[in-house]
Amino acid sequence: MSVVLGEMAEVRAVEMESDASPAWMRIARLAAFSIFALALSITVVRAALHAGSQFTGPHAFVSADVATTARTFASQGIWKLHWIPVNNNPPIGPEDRYTHWPPLLPVLLSACFRLFGASEKVSHLFMLGVLISTAILIVRLGASWLGWIGGALAGYFWLTLPVVVQFGDLVAQQQLAVLFLLAALAAYHSHRETLGSLLLFLAALSSWEAILVIPGLWLASLRLPELRRAALSAAIGSGAGVLCVAGLFAFSDPALAADTLQTAKYYMGLSPVYSHVLAHDQMSPLPFSAQISGILWNHLWMLGALAIAALLQLLAVRPKSGTLLTYSLAAPWILWMTGMRTHMAIHRFELLIAAPLAALALAWLATAELRAKPSKGAVFKSSMLVGLAAVQLLILPHPRSAPRLPHDYDAQRLIRYAEDVRNATEPGSIVLAPLESAVPIYYSDRHVVRGIADDAALSGELRRARREFPGRQLYLAIPPFLANSFSHALSKGRLVASTGDTIIVALTQTPGEDTTNTR
Repeated sequence: MSVVLGEMAEVRAVEMESDASPAWMRIARLAAFSIFALALSITVVRAALHAGSQFTGPHAFVSADVATTARTFASQGIWKLHWIPVNNNPPIGPEDRYTHWPPLLPVLLSACFRLFGASEKVSHLFMLGVLISTAILIVRLGASWLGWIGGALAGYFWLTLPVVVQFGDLVAQQQLAVLFLLAALAAYHSHRETLGSLLLFLAALSSWEAILVIPGLWLASLRLPELRRAALSAAIGSGAGVLCVAGLFAFSDPALAADTLQTAKYYMGLSPVYSHVLAHDQMSPLPFSAQISGILWNHLWMLGALAIAALLQLLAVRPKSGTLLTYSLAAPWILWMTGMRTHMAIHRFELLIAAPLAALALAWLATAELRAKPSKGAVFKSSMLVGLAAVQLLILPHPRSAPRLPHDYDAQRLIRYAEDVRNATEPGSIVLAPLESAVPIYYSDRHVVRGIADDAALSGELRRARREFPGRQLYLAIPPFLANSFSHALSKGRLVASTGDTIIVALTQTPGEDTTNTR
């Protein structure tokens, strides 16, 4: 308790000093909130104007995957599916249950879909609500540590970090987990340990990274014993969340639940195999050198040199007044980066878990002199860092994710491919495809069996599809440049559609079988 009281006393001292200072200090406070309000307004207007845009940007497959899962929850029922994410369209097969991430985000989004309809606009506006709430929490936490000028600047720096600008509308689990994590830290600042435990329970139901706050808080409690109650509360809340998710998954399908650990081993670089259960979504191993270079470049592109420098200085100094925030927010980022190297290297949006601490570090650096000895020179130096953050945002490159298929098969072509499938097939049919992205699944509104490489793989998959989906019409839908890999199926199936993006044939039997009944 004394550490929190000490921090509150520091904030009151800063505020009193500011109130007693010349008028330019009050102007500085007004200016700090003005630039935060301006950044927030630009963010909201920009997000609202693009809310109806399709899932076409970098990592668009993540948004499509979550939106598909939410739509299936909305149409089939959360209780009917036992809270298990299903990232495919009905009819649902045993391999469609997805246990690699907790279910809370698609569950909440499904409630919005039931109220307002399933669409990109609803998805993006939901994430805008998460973004605005996160910005407000960062301002509050920053103010509790650095005073109101520091809090407003922290909110501004967070909104101008490249990872937030580029992925603020991404429908990703990490953003919801960060929101609940920040809310929990705000609760701990107010001595509301029970509320903090509940919020971390929800954070763990949102994304796995949230549980990594536990070692951070325990380390903080070693430095400040007053934080032990908060650390125990965090362990109970987030631990219960993980156990709850693990129990749900294990009850639904023990094999799929256990396969989640296999995926974790892949992302940790301990196994070259992504999944032993799912035939689709297999990925090649990432060499250690590629893991390190990917992590370094992602940090530079997504946080920027200014934030990286501020983070390094903050972690080197480790000011006692910011122990709770520094340790709690650093642990998920650092532990995930070192433990899940492959995941951090290939998913740039994962830097969202580092963004709150980066913003607070920048605010801490910008207001250091201002809090120590308020002066016009200190205000000028803060203004310079604010301006540099804006300039950095303009000059940093916006790297795009490489297409998951060759021949420039980007998200726009994937959407056209999906539209061809939807127009050429009937609802409830089964579409077999070589693609792995979730974008075609969302836009086709058909059950898509992914990751079928060639005729040989198709043969076995057809037998399984007939067994699991009896009476359903089966289709093969491929990009034209893969026609040679499916020459037998294309010659024996009935051509349904052929465009520059898609070739679709109706299948009635396994390639290589007797073709007597083939249409």
